[in-house]
Amino acid sequence: MRDKFAEFIEHTDSEKRDIWEHGIFVFDTNVLLGLYRYSKTTRNDILDNIKAVKDRVWLPHQVAAEYFRNRCNTVYSQRKVYQDIEQSAGKFIKEIVGKLRLQEDEPDIECLKKYISKWISDKRTENLICETHSEDQILDELLEIFDKKIGEPYSPDDVQRIEKDGEKRYKSKTPPGYMDGQKGRDDDSNNKYGDLILWLQIIDFAKTEKKDIIFVTDDRKEDFWERVQGETIGARHELKRELLVKANVRLSMYTTVSFLNESGRKIDNKTISEIQKAMHEPKVPEEKRSGINVERAVQYGTRNSMVGLNAALQSAIDYQNRMQDMAGANAALQSLADYQNQMQDMFGSGIAMQRIIDQENQMRDIMGSNNAIQRVIDQESRIQNILGSSTVVQSILDRQNRAEDMLGMNRVVQGLTEQENLIRKMSGQGGFNSNEGDINGSDDYPEDVDSEDNSSEVDNN
Repeated sequence: MRDKFAEFIEHTDSEKRDIWEHGIFVFDTNVLLGLYRYSKTTRNDILDNIKAVKDRVWLPHQVAAEYFRNRCNTVYSQRKVYQDIEQSAGKFIKEIVGKLRLQEDEPDIECLKKYISKWISDKRTENLICETHSEDQILDELLEIFDKKIGEPYSPDDVQRIEKDGEKRYKSKTPPGYMDGQKGRDDDSNNKYGDLILWLQIIDFAKTEKKDIIFVTDDRKEDFWERVQGETIGARHELKRELLVKANVRLSMYTTVSFLNESGRKIDNKTISEIQKAMHEPKVPEEKRSGINVERAVQYGTRNSMVGLNAALQSAIDYQNRMQDMAGANAALQSLADYQNQMQDMFGSGIAMQRIIDQENQMRDIMGSNNAIQRVIDQESRIQNILGSSTVVQSILDRQNRAEDMLGMNRVVQGLTEQENLIRKMSGQGGFNSNEGDINGSDDYPEDVDSEDNSSEVDNN
């Protein structure tokens, strides 16, 4: 069963190690051209790992031909990236001056210009390895690595036969190449059948060398990679089967990132991140790269800090954040921070002013209700006054009630006194003398309060 369905069975760890240690490394065109677009660190990491296996490397003629056809466009498109960024930096400065109503000759603006210009110049010197096609250090490296390790081209008759067979393969979606089936035929580049020609040249080489093949490509199309529910699990099983049947060798496929990781060498995390970002960018044909605008140039042609700069050029705040991450920030950073603070102050004042205006409008809207509000206030004041007076009223009522009680009692006393005087008179003992306080002048009769005193007591209370 293993022999019958070997293409579906994952290589064991020992098999992977055996293929890695003894197989032939074949690199796709996109890996070679990518060297021009990466930063210096990433480029050196890739080249160092290719050099580490240079005794077991090989290029199909199709790969080498595509590399040389697109090399000049790649070189000049990278140079144009920096030129476009310099122009965008100038527009960025003018935008700051205009939006913040500054003068372009102010010391802070001059300082910012110098900082940006120097930063771009430093990045250009560090990462742009060649300004013209005649000063191509990458080419020199590749010529040395792949010297006498490039396959032979197919004859015109062979190409015609491959194209005819390719039509059938593409209709049945036999990999590789059918994803390029909509491309036009170009006699110089064989764009439509380029991947198929490359693949058949690998098979022919493997037949002769009898060596396992390790194919390194950053091509993400489905006609190279097996995908299950969106996850890439390895080379297409049809490719494994075809190489196994026709050349009796095994196939392993890697992207540039997985190639670096598998090498066992220490790789900077920034290198991996840069390559991964590059692989997820929309693909732009090499012949069109040198004519793209700045946004596309930065998007397709730069990595890491260059992409960061493009983002920085969008606004003063974004640029400030980017500058804070850069080593060697100078007075330009503080200047930009001051501009941001000014903008924040203006925005803050604007919000406060708007609030005042809104409040004023609200007050005007309720002007018609002021009389009603005043009535409510007046009523509340009256109620409070009444509540304050109620204590006095209650006190008066209480005093009145007490007085009425006392008056009632006095009447009873007066009545008893009058009855007693009447009885005394009838009995001949004399009446009660209210002026002297005794009866018939006798000192033995107890003193009492007469009616006038009682009345006075009531009045006093």
